[in-house]
Amino acid sequence: MQQPLPLPSRLASLAERPFTVAMAQQMGINQQQLRSAIRRGQIRNLVRGVYASVHVGDDVELRCAAVKVALAAQPEALVFGQTAAWLYGVLPGSPAAGVSWTRSGGGYAPRDVRELFGVKVTTPLRTAIDLADKLPKDHAVALWDAFFREHGVTRGQVLSELPRFNRGQMAATLRSCLVLTDGRSESFAESLLRLAWLRGPLPTPTPGLVHRVGQMRIRIALGLAEQEYGVTLSGASQPAEIAALRGAGWGVVELGARQVEVAKPETLTRMLVGEYHRTLLARVTRGSA
Repeated sequence: MQQPLPLPSRLASLAERPFTVAMAQQMGINQQQLRSAIRRGQIRNLVRGVYASVHVGDDVELRCAAVKVALAAQPEALVFGQTAAWLYGVLPGSPAAGVSWTRSGGGYAPRDVRELFGVKVTTPLRTAIDLADKLPKDHAVALWDAFFREHGVTRGQVLSELPRFNRGQMAATLRSCLVLTDGRSESFAESLLRLAWLRGPLPTPTPGLVHRVGQMRIRIALGLAEQEYGVTLSGASQPAEIAALRGAGWGVVELGARQVEVAKPETLTRMLVGEYHRTLLARVTRGSA
């Protein structure tokens, strides 16, 4: 892969931390120069109107710094929703719609709020609750998986909050997300894969099933140990691991993470059902030959 060209010195110095167009102009860098650097892959957009060098690592501290720059005129802002999920690292991509924020308070209780690298943000628990009815169901559950897996949110915590949200359909939505949440799925794509599987007429799988072949301990995104069948994401397992599973008699289907993320839920379910039955039919055909 071709490396981006080096930035002009003034822009390179500025882009070591998040910056805005106005900050660039103050250093004598015009919009045409900035757009050119973005086109060449030297500068990336973090949140709407805030940029940084592609060479700067992406972590929670950098994301918080970007949000602070975006909200510089709003020192009392409280970040919530998809922006909060992005700060916690559970939302793929960037919050392209801009930073979601409200004025401090904004209907949130003190226990709903924390400070993260100088940014006031809703807690992982409250962020999960806020997004339960703001996203497509599968995407909301995928975020819940990540909050459970990476940020210590528990079923007990969610249940303890239900009385606060016992209005309209919100409590039912939270219970529905809770039933489907499973932190054993290790990525957004794995969560979508699991939910698509569960919608189909298929045996109940084990997320993150670990199977041993010789000295190899192989993790499978969705596995059926009894049927010796699994689905994994390309790149999540090494080619040698897939070969070892197949050599041991397993039926293994590989799907790309992006393929899973962009597929319509019903299309993905049909694909999984079809692959499962094709694999079993091929196994029966070989056995009767």
